[in-house]
Amino acid sequence: MDPLHRPAHRSVSELRSPLYYRVQSDDLLIEYDCTQNDANHTHSVLRNPRGDFGTDPLALHYAESHHHP
Repeated sequence: MDPLHRPAHRSVSELRSPLYYRVQSDDLLIEYDCTQNDANHTHSVLRNPRGDFGTDPLALHYAESHHHP
């Protein structure tokens, strides 16, 4: 498997058993967690780890501009 993809999974086949999985690469994180309160409370996450804090338009402008040092 590509080293950038790191899947994780935890599950039991019984009803109301905790379930957790994660799919992760440098540009993507998908996580599903249903492990609280007898597996009846779900959390999920979809992220872009490289862009969590957005971009810096001013720094980008300076980097691409020919008239700024």
